[in-house]
Amino acid sequence: MPRKAENQVNDVCLPGDPFPSIRAGYKTNLNYSLDAAAGRYLVVANLVNASEACFDDAVSAIKSHRAFFNDTDISFFGFLDAESTWRQKAQDSLPGIRWLFFSRDADVALHRIPPFCWILVDPTLRVLTRAPLQFHRSFLSSLALLPPPAMHGGSVIDPPVLIVPRIFEPDFCAELIRHYDSDGGQLSGFMREVAGRTVVQHDLNYKRRRDVIVGEGPLRDATRARISRRLAPQISRAFQFDATRIERYLIAAYDGDEGGWFRAHRDNTTKGTAHRKFAVSINLNADYDGGELRFPEYGNRTYRPPLGGGCVFSCSLLHEAISVRRGRRYAFLPFLYDEASAAIRKENAAFLGLKGLGDIEHF
Repeated sequence: MPRKAENQVNDVCLPGDPFPSIRAGYKTNLNYSLDAAAGRYLVVANLVNASEACFDDAVSAIKSHRAFFNDTDISFFGFLDAESTWRQKAQDSLPGIRWLFFSRDADVALHRIPPFCWILVDPTLRVLTRAPLQFHRSFLSSLALLPPPAMHGGSVIDPPVLIVPRIFEPDFCAELIRHYDSDGGQLSGFMREVAGRTVVQHDLNYKRRRDVIVGEGPLRDATRARISRRLAPQISRAFQFDATRIERYLIAAYDGDEGGWFRAHRDNTTKGTAHRKFAVSINLNADYDGGELRFPEYGNRTYRPPLGGGCVFSCSLLHEAISVRRGRRYAFLPFLYDEASAAIRKENAAFLGLKGLGDIEHF
């Protein structure tokens, strides 16, 4: 009996286990991360190296249960090897049905997923259940019994975020806004890993924001002093993390006229951003609608700090800034880290497709 229990623990993708972090080719992204799909149930069919007949059976099963897959509650992802002779038969059907393709030298994470099986993954990317492909009828029919994604744990689960009011006083917020308006802002990008380097990319379907970097001088010194005195002690108390360094002194604006947003993402998924520990979002104004923060893995609740207050959260959490519907949301958006992370940043500097290391100041 003990031997059987030990074997179960050493098995992969058991209920309660984290689903492996997968990257694979997708039709619009050759380095697609399944992590970005968190916040809903995922049905995964691992068909890598499966026969064409097995593939046809799986596709037929999915089509007969098409109504479940809406990208709001449940999404389907089929895994195939990129060299499959019938690859052209694997057609996406949006919303809800997507196919990912793995090369023969695929990420080792793929080898941690049982072959020829169905896997049901919860909104926080943990395994709920799994079944051999031939059991598609009972497996897919059971999707009707799932509770709403936000209730997958039996009750609403709040994300581990910290709201800290009164970091910046109103007059200082106004000063930062004036500084932004005097510049006008530049189109903001996001970080991606391309050919082994961390580079900035732009896609208005993914992110619509304009930024201004506060250069060296009294205004930058004043922001650093306030974060050091008023925010860092609260982070230490809540998370037992001593933030000692700050990356970027960035004022951002999400404009309602542009439908300003930033789709769901994590802030530390590339070599050039791996050092980031906590993200901070300090609101500089209140006269706007929309623009709240949401953490899809933990349901649909949104977060909006008060004027001068901030929301602090781990850079590993999936999060998004929802569209601003009216007005313009101004925010100060630094990343915080510590001395151990500074060593990681220095080590990974060679992978940055940017000049230098940016802001590496101590508090």
